[in-house]
Amino acid sequence: MATPIPVRGIGSDKHMTSKYVIVPIHLSGTSVAGKDVKAVITREAHLVDGLKAKMLVGMNIMSSEQIDIITSLKQAIIDTCQGTIIPIEIRPKGSPTRQTIHAKSNLMI
Repeated sequence: MATPIPVRGIGSDKHMTSKYVIVPIHLSGTSVAGKDVKAVITREAHLVDGLKAKMLVGMNIMSSEQIDIITSLKQAIIDTCQGTIIPIEIRPKGSPTRQTIHAKSNLMI
């Protein structure tokens, strides 16, 4: 059995976990040449009691896999998979809110 490690969820809550799985993540996309391809990323996911999702996958996967999200093009590019282009969907959570914002002071440059 693995040695328990502390993990932190959103906020300051700390949880101990010694359970994990190795998960292959398959993402359908397009190669730089325009062909349909699958990017496969294998990662360790820690199973954590007390989290709503019951599983924690660190965001450091984006850095180590060199994933760049380009919101204006609605795509992610995975450099470690030969620049595979993955289409992504971006939606706001809930209704957008409009609020007037006032500057505390003026600055002339």
